[in-house]
Amino acid sequence: MEGFSIVSIDVFPSSFFPGVRFGYAKLCIIAIDNRKPSNDHRVEVRHATSLEDLGSPRAKVIDVSQAAVLARADLRA
Repeated sequence: MEGFSIVSIDVFPSSFFPGVRFGYAKLCIIAIDNRKPSNDHRVEVRHATSLEDLGSPRAKVIDVSQAAVLARADLRA
């Protein structure tokens, strides 16, 4: 992922999809751009709790650096 810019990460519960249940797991959509990110590239992480929140300013938005996202231990393979 170091060669791509993460545009946004949208996180939402699996209950948005009828019949899909992953227990406590959440789903996400990661939008990327085929460009190497700058050193100070920022990513919007949006947490939606309802269908209406998706794409809405009501969603909780966290602005983080892409470097911080990639440095998370739980993302390492």
